[in-house]
Parts: sequence; C-alpha cells; structure tokens
Amino acid sequence: LFFSNFSLEAFGISMLANEEEPIFGWNGNNGRNLRRRKLLVGEKIEVRSVEEGFLGSWYLGTVIASKKRHRRSVRYDHILSDDSTDFLVETVYVSEVVEGLSSDCTDVCDTLRGRLRPVPPKLEVDRLNLAY
Repeated sequence: LFFSNFSLEAFGISMLANEEEPIFGWNGNNGRNLRRRKLLVGEKIEVRSVEEGFLGSWYLGTVIASKKRHRRSVRYDHILSDDSTDFLVETVYVSEVVEGLSSDCTDVCDTLRGRLRPVPPKLEVDRLNLAY
C-alpha cells in the first residue's frame, strides 16, 4: 500500500526546537532512545484493560499526570466514571523503560505486556494508488 502524507510525527517522533534528541523515538545514532521518560502529560495513549470481560482490549485516553514514579494518571476519552459526571480517571503502573530509568525491557517485553502504549499513527491511504 502507498501511504500519502507520511511524516515522522505520525509515529510519535517529534523534535523540540532546542533539543538534539527526540522526546520519544529514535536517537541520533539510529537506535532506540530508551533512557528518556515516555508517555508524558498531554500525550494521547491507549490503555490495556485487565478487567474480566474486557481483558486485553485497548481504550483511548490522555495522560493527565505523572507526578509519582512508575505511575501515570490517565483520563479516558470514552469511559465515564461511576457517577457519570466526568470521564474516568485511573492511575496506571508503568515500567522502568517507560519511566526512563532503564533500557532493559525484559520486565515488560518478555514476561508482561505493558498497560500503556502510544496511540498508533493515523495512516492516510491514497485510494488512487492502492495495490490489489
């Protein structure tokens, strides 16, 4: 497939004007930049459910706080709180890799799938160039 409007920002790779390294993504040596905090306040993310009946499903949200180490407070975009007055806010554990404290992902990659992930990029498909 041919994807039009391709940009690095679609993959969560962005540069600030006064920084040499991206906030999240690849570093200048074409390797993963695992030693930086990821999934920061204001970022759109997906949260994996661990509740019975919903196990493994992903829900869209926004990180609203990351004051405590290994924790992110998330406001869901489409799930209401029990009293239905506002969107549900939940605190979710994150690994040392997401926290930027380690570059060893064995605690998440090999044994336990993380509960947070960046929102997948929106891919725009040019319908005139579809291969079939």
